[in-house]
Amino acid sequence: VFKKVIKLKDDISQVHFYLGEAYRQTLQHEKSLSSFKKCLEITPDHIGCQLMIGVTYEELKKFNQAIDFYKACINTYPEYIEPHINLGMCYLNMGQNDQAKNALKKAIDIRPESHIAHGYLGVLNSRINNLEEARKEYLKAIELKHNYTFPYMQLANLYIQNGLYSDALKYYKKGQEKLGRNDANVLNQMGICYSKLGSLDQAIIYYNYSIQVNPQFSDAYLNLGYAYQQKGDEVKAQEYFAKGQQFKK
Repeated sequence: VFKKVIKLKDDISQVHFYLGEAYRQTLQHEKSLSSFKKCLEITPDHIGCQLMIGVTYEELKKFNQAIDFYKACINTYPEYIEPHINLGMCYLNMGQNDQAKNALKKAIDIRPESHIAHGYLGVLNSRINNLEEARKEYLKAIELKHNYTFPYMQLANLYIQNGLYSDALKYYKKGQEKLGRNDANVLNQMGICYSKLGSLDQAIIYYNYSIQVNPQFSDAYLNLGYAYQQKGDEVKAQEYFAKGQQFKK
């Protein structure tokens, strides 16, 4: 439809924008960028288009180019929160923690109730081993939006990394509930928690749940093997080790 409109009238920026977004959603990134840039030629201060070019470059892991467009968005409209968050995420992916913190803090200054900014600030603090601040940011994100699954999972990961397996289980369960579907990785992590807490039978149940969701999930098979090995069943242990190796990439 958008292509037909463009053939009739090529100077409508919004049509190029919608076509670019359609290409982006079908992972045709180069065509997406071409359409977005045509939109900008017609309307240079199109803030949504500047942002989506940044998003497209970020999806291509071309973070420097993404940063240029996010900064252009901010110059055009300094109070627009999304480019500040996306800028922070780019810096986070590049390991530039100070710049990431500044961008995410600016997003929170603009909109203190941004659950996304608080969530990614949690990731940043976790990365620099500021674990208490990470915990506070994840809990703040949950407080701001109860059905936002990301901070539940991140908080659970934080707890599991620090040996707090009961707390990790609590947040994996809550995250899974908010997600509304079974996630193989989360079920596997829950199995690990049960194993660390000495509940091998429960661990085995959750590793099997994980495999039901993803029958080629190598880690779940390997963990199942370790669980049976701990129970003294070497035959089953070797069976699952073999399956784990089979699906290991």
